[in-house]
Parts: sequence; C-alpha cells; structure tokens
Amino acid sequence: MKNFQHYIDLGTSFLFIGASSDMAKVGMDRTILVLYWVGRFGFSSKIVFEYLMGLSREAVNKLMLRLVKQGYLTEKKSFGSKDGAVYYLTAKGKRYAEFETNLSINQSTDTSGHNSKNEIHDLSIQVCIIDRLRCGSYNAFVTEKELREYGYGTFGANRKERAVDGLLFNGKEFHAVEVEASNSKNLKSGKSDVRADILKKYSHQLNAVDGLYTRVLLFSHRERFLRQIDKKISILLESNEQNYSGEQIFTLKDEIKYVNSFCSTLFNLFWDPEYKHSDSHLVKVDKQEFQLMLQQHQDAPSASPDYIDGFRSAGELLKLL
Repeated sequence: MKNFQHYIDLGTSFLFIGASSDMAKVGMDRTILVLYWVGRFGFSSKIVFEYLMGLSREAVNKLMLRLVKQGYLTEKKSFGSKDGAVYYLTAKGKRYAEFETNLSINQSTDTSGHNSKNEIHDLSIQVCIIDRLRCGSYNAFVTEKELREYGYGTFGANRKERAVDGLLFNGKEFHAVEVEASNSKNLKSGKSDVRADILKKYSHQLNAVDGLYTRVLLFSHRERFLRQIDKKISILLESNEQNYSGEQIFTLKDEIKYVNSFCSTLFNLFWDPEYKHSDSHLVKVDKQEFQLMLQQHQDAPSASPDYIDGFRSAGELLKLL
C-alpha cells in the first residue's frame, strides 16, 4: 500500500466540480479535470467525460475541441467505440497537468500504438471507477496504467502478479476492479485455462497478509458474462485442481463480487448505438447553477431590476425556476 500512498492522498481531487457563477474558474477546473483524468488512464473519450462531469454532449464537444485547439490534447480517430475518437495528452498538456496537479505523469504522446480492439473495455473501466467513487464507498483509485508502472504484470519483482483493471480504496484497503467485455477467458484452450490462472492470482492476493487487494469487483455489460464467470469459478473450486485450502476457497467465494446492477449502464453507454447519455441529474445541476447565479445577481447592489426580471424570465422559459 505504501507504493500507492500518493494516489490515496490525491483521493478524488480535481474530479468533482461544484456549482459556481465564475465561468472562468469553471472552465479552468474542467480543463484540469480532463487533463488529469487522461494523464492517469492514458486516454479517454467524450462518453466518459459526459458521465464524469454530468454535461451535455454539446458542452463536452466544445470542451474537447477547445483543449485540442489549445494544444493540450490530441484526437486519435478510432473505430473502437461509438465516439469514433479518443484523446491523449500532448507534451504541452502533460506539462500543464503536472504543474496543476503535482502529479508525475508517465505517458508517451505517440498515439500510433492505440489498441482499438480493447477500447470499449478500457473506457468501461473508467466509467466503473467513476460510479464507485460517486457512490461514496471509495475515496481514491489506482489505474491499470499506474499498476504496470510499478511492475505488476510487466517487469521486475511483481511481473508474475496479474495487473488488475484498477484499484479502489475505501479508506482502509484496496478492492480490485475487473471488467469482462467477452466470454473468452472462460474458454479452455489446450492445456491453457485462463480463468483458472486468473483465479489462482486472485487467491494469492486475497489470502496474502500483505495482499494488494482484499476484494474483487467484477463488472460487465452483460449479466450473462458474469453468470458464466460465476459458473466457471464454481466448477474450478469444486474440482480443486489447484489444491486450494478450505480457507482459500471460502475467501474466493466470499470476496469475488459480481456487480450485476451496473450492466445496463455499461451496455447503454458503449454498446447501444441509439442511446444518448442524459441522466436526470443533469437538469438538477443546471437548475442549481442557474438559481445560484440568480441569487448572486439579486444580492448585487449594481444589478438593475430590469436585468433581474430578464434573468428570471429566461429561467422560467427554460424551466429552471
């Protein structure tokens, strides 16, 4: 855990922007949020920022276009998801994000290695982490990119340890985030059984005194995939070819959680071509911002009655009052 203390200290800094009448400050906060998020995950998309910031598609389009024009982001065209493009930091964006957040960002600005085949999977991870943070059960996170920078699944002493899709911190311990976008890992090919190998690595971390995480949260856009994973794990534990102890089997059964309630959200965001993200809270946020601005204008001694009446009439016309 000590390796990730900096991420624990960061918590949810820069992520959730409150209502403000100072549009310049709001614009700067949104800029920092986008650059910080892209820096930590490596890349992101408009769908993710709609979900994260609670903005309309039009507002996100304008924001991303502005950041590209300012030289902070580069747009990479891609067939991997509905957006048709993802965004990476430029060298300028990386420097600005590091200056504003005091975070060292390790990222190449070369987008030629972008893997469109894994795009929906990687973006789904981001949305799952946002949802868990927003629920209030967790207050910090570590990305797969950052885990690999510490050597998990890549190199060094931790290269044999599987790099999970992300970590969430609940104030005491980390929980792993895993997203399954297909059923391929449940299929046995020759002598290779991917699910058995994954389960073995889960068991090592869940049962170790200094394990990296104490629970595994499994997400998917299909409940069917989660049911198949559950069935496959039950078969593996019943046959017990890995000779798990009774305590290890109990821990695996108890600490692998299937988040079925989030399947529809992932499906709608990334797989339903007709779906447009428009949660009811978007109206609530707009109302809060508008009412705050109206109150500030009413309190300002320089505001004329005609101006306030016009402001109020606009709010009534837009059904914000």
